[in-house]
Parts: sequence; C-alpha cells; structure tokens
Amino acid sequence: MPARHGKIRVFQTAVQTMNSLVKFLETFIFASRWIQAPLYLGLILAQVVYCWLFMVELSHLAHNALSTSKISETDIMLAVLGLIDVVMIANLLINAHQAITPERKGRIVITARSLDRLNAILIEIEDNGIGMKKAVLDHIFQPFFTTRRDMEGTGLGLSISYGLIKEHNGLIGVLSKPGVGSRFSIYLPLDARTPISIRPAVLCCDSDAAYLKEIKMSIVNVIDWQCGDQDNCDDIIAYLEMHPEVDIFISEINLPVMNGWDLSRKIKERFPLLCVILYSSDPQAGKPEGRMSGKPDYVLQKPFSMTQLQTIIRETGRQRL
Repeated sequence: MPARHGKIRVFQTAVQTMNSLVKFLETFIFASRWIQAPLYLGLILAQVVYCWLFMVELSHLAHNALSTSKISETDIMLAVLGLIDVVMIANLLINAHQAITPERKGRIVITARSLDRLNAILIEIEDNGIGMKKAVLDHIFQPFFTTRRDMEGTGLGLSISYGLIKEHNGLIGVLSKPGVGSRFSIYLPLDARTPISIRPAVLCCDSDAAYLKEIKMSIVNVIDWQCGDQDNCDDIIAYLEMHPEVDIFISEINLPVMNGWDLSRKIKERFPLLCVILYSSDPQAGKPEGRMSGKPDYVLQKPFSMTQLQTIIRETGRQRL
C-alpha cells in the first residue's frame, strides 16, 4: 500500500506540472496576438501591483514591504496591450516574492522612468531575496530551466517574458548577488521600432587622467569620469540612475570634493547590488573610521596590477543584458 500511495503522489505531481505547463503555453499562444495601443505606464503598474497583492499569501506578505517610485500618468508609451502587465511584470513580481524567505523581512521595489538617451522606458523590479549564483544566471532565460521544479515550476515564465520583450525590440536584464537580492530591468523603446542595444559597463572615477586612461585600456567597456571640484556624490548617483547598464563602480578614495567611503555608502543605499571597488595609494585612506554601512566590495592598495583588477571583475557576477 505505501508503494502504491507513493506512485499515486508521483502521478498527481506529474499531472499538476503538466497542467501548469499547458496554462503557460496557452498564455504564450494568446500573447502572440499583437495589439499595439497607447499605454499609461503608471496606470498599468498600479493595476499589476493591485492584482499581485491578491496572488501572494497574506502570511508572507506581512513580512514584505512594497514601494513604488512616482510615475506620471503622462508617461505614455506604445506597447503591446495586455502583455506588458500580465505576462512580464506580474511574472517578475511573483519571482521576487518567491525569492524572499518567510523568516526574512523582505522588500520589493518597483521603479519606472524614462531614459531619453535610449528613447525608452525602463521598468525595474528589485528584491532583497536570496539572490542567484552565476551558474543559475547563465541559464535563467532558457526555456524549461527552473530552480523550483519541486514547486511546480515550469521554467517558461522568464523565457516567455524574454521572447515578448525581444519581439518588442526591447531588452530584459538581470543583476543578482547571492544573499543580497536580484534586480530585473525591462527596457522598452518608445517607438517599438528601434532596437535597444546596450552592454554591461564599468564606471570609473578619479582625478588622475593618466590612471583613468590606464584602467580604460585594461578593462572592457569602461566609462571614465575625471572628477573635478564641481563633482559631488549626487552627480554620481544621478548618472547611475540614467545609466542602469553600469554594474561595477571603481573609484579613488581621495577625490577633490568627495570621499570614496561616503560615495560607497550612498551608492549602496540606492544600488545595493552594484559592485563597488575603491582604491588609494594612502594606506590610511583604505581604513574607514569605525563601523560603517554600505561598505565597498573591494578595497585595493595602489599600486595594484591591472591583472588583479581584471580578475576581480571577471569573478564578479555581471549584469545579464
């Protein structure tokens, strides 16, 4: 009898998994019927969040905090009606919720803004869940790949979202750090005709132009910023807001009007998943006074080899775009 009951449970699990798979395929087939219409981004996000609150279990929701940035109802974009909200955003919200363990005080943040330089809208969903390792990130958008097979996961949610966004000439990116959380970014062009093309980037700040040049020649896709007397922490934060493809920040600690430790703290407050690397030739500068929040991921003592910096960047979990 126990063996028979075990087979029945296996059969029931298989049926449930197949049922979930069929539902996902039905969603995908329906999603292929394209209807383009003007879309109020603020209204769509509000509707999706409202529906999502009914989908999560209340016991878990009590441990989660949800916040959204201010989104103007005048932010209109040409999008695929009924797909952006249900298939893409709702699926990412569910994933974010499932990544937060019940004993953890979770936080899910939804932001949306215009990126004029890309003529696009950016929607970001960030959580402070368990995060993902590099081995998972390498396959995350592949059909049928899932880490939740025992929870009826089909591995189709992200692959369908990926396909829909690509069809819309957009991009979906993910930045994740184990034990810290994950951030999914959806880039959607305003005209839906011009493909968006960006790559993960490194922002490097220093007042020494020669050293910036050396780093730029050694590291791929570096954005160099020669800091002067007019540059401050708010300028750096504003730049990162408008350049979400930056996933690594490198800086000299002793800048003209900024301190690298203060800069690291402010960056980590706003972008906790961003890798921060500080360096200095001053041994004392590499030792912060007392305990501080927002510590950098690495502190290097100059002179250091570019090979060492290349190794750190290579081993850091980069953003998938």
